[in-house]
Amino acid sequence: MKFYKEIEFFENIFRIDYFKAVMENSLIKSLIFIDPDNGLQVKKSNKKHILYAELLDIYNIIDDDSILMIYQHSPRENHDEYLKRRTNELNKLTNAAPTLSPIMKSFSSF
Repeated sequence: MKFYKEIEFFENIFRIDYFKAVMENSLIKSLIFIDPDNGLQVKKSNKKHILYAELLDIYNIIDDDSILMIYQHSPRENHDEYLKRRTNELNKLTNAAPTLSPIMKSFSSF
């Protein structure tokens, strides 16, 4: 198992360099787990969000044997509608159908 840890702590001022360095590493047969502080890009994203452009850059360089996993805490809105909206956004971004984990599906009734 190999962990990317060139930069110990993520800092927004080094954001471009951070993602460039990750992409220069081999992402073959990899599990890429992303856990942004505040989640996926929103209308007024800040340094604690991961931007769709950053996700797309990573998605475009991983191979078919890799998994891109994103943790997203459910916001205070209808859970099913939120999952549908985010799934549609990620589908448009990647031209692939995102898969929801069984854990996320189990919370969909809350």
